[in-house]
Amino acid sequence: MKKFATILISFLLICFTLTAKSLPIFAQIIVPLKIDNSVKNSFSNALFYKEDFSEFGLSLDETQRTVKASGNVALKVKRLKARNAAFHVWVDSNLDGKFGEKPLVLRNESKIIVQVNRKMKNGKIVRLPYSISYQQLEKKGAVRDHFSWSSHYKAIGRLNVGKCSADVFLLDFNADGIFDDSDTQATNLQIDRNGDKRIWGKEEHARTNEIIEFCGEYFVVSSIAFDGSSITFQPTNLSIAKVGEIVPKFSVILLNGETLKSENLEGRTYVLDFWATWCVPCVKNLPQIKNLKTEFENKLSVLSINVDEPARKEVAYRIIEKYQIFDFSVIRGLGNDDPMWKSFGSANQNTLSIPLYVLVDKNGIVRYAANGGTNLKDLRRNIIELEAN
Repeated sequence: MKKFATILISFLLICFTLTAKSLPIFAQIIVPLKIDNSVKNSFSNALFYKEDFSEFGLSLDETQRTVKASGNVALKVKRLKARNAAFHVWVDSNLDGKFGEKPLVLRNESKIIVQVNRKMKNGKIVRLPYSISYQQLEKKGAVRDHFSWSSHYKAIGRLNVGKCSADVFLLDFNADGIFDDSDTQATNLQIDRNGDKRIWGKEEHARTNEIIEFCGEYFVVSSIAFDGSSITFQPTNLSIAKVGEIVPKFSVILLNGETLKSENLEGRTYVLDFWATWCVPCVKNLPQIKNLKTEFENKLSVLSINVDEPARKEVAYRIIEKYQIFDFSVIRGLGNDDPMWKSFGSANQNTLSIPLYVLVDKNGIVRYAANGGTNLKDLRRNIIELEAN
């Protein structure tokens, strides 16, 4: 009896404990998905881009090359004739290191569809379609042959919340045959909110590591089946910052040890600067953020919030020291799992993209949430307008 009581208490604690991320586990919405491998248009481009054209770019003097596309798929191309814009293509479709005997022909401004047999974690073999496209491009006077490798499949299902219902599409953005967090480098979740059977507009694109708003409720994606067979939406008590509405409550610890809450900033205009060490424009704008703080003196508060992953915290420290912005900087080291970043990173239909500058007025209303414009001119103009009113 005592053992049963202990188990019951543990169960109740799990069910009724609220976290900063989600509500009780019984409130989850599990959406079954099915793979649609008849997609005509590609949903992702899985090449690793370089400065010229791509990872897979040939000079006109090259006759052949073997490369690995995303997901460890080997490709071999061989030019049909010297400096000609047509190629034979071989694909390691079984991922066994062997190319098929019969090559495919790929000409300029065209693409071919190939099937790759992938072995899933559960041992099941699935055939997934990909395309190889080719075009001859000129850049700065140099002509190059450019190839792209893209997926042609997606997982589809239907999300039902209250009286609302919509088709949802999950994309394998990096085209490795596995649906997981690595696909969040782009908007890998699509929701047909208006039911027109097409995905159109920013409001219908999202990343699975964002806060998802649907039918007046907020959700986070708590799990994705690796084979694309399901996606789980978890209700959350987090909210998305919205222009024209009260700023979500937050609390941060500055590098000087001071704890600063949104309530402490009431009656002041302030800017939240979200940045990461790998974001070139973000780092480039740090001195200008510092200049804005100086220019508006006591009229404007600034919080510079780093959103890097834990492994890059030391790099963030060095940048902060370089630009002498220690007194108004925050390093949380939580990356895209940061609840505060989730709330503000989706403001104004932003999809966790940086740089992001959020301007809040003296009444705690969000007035601006965007990339600041060239040399932060847009942000500065909005600050001046607020001060003038």
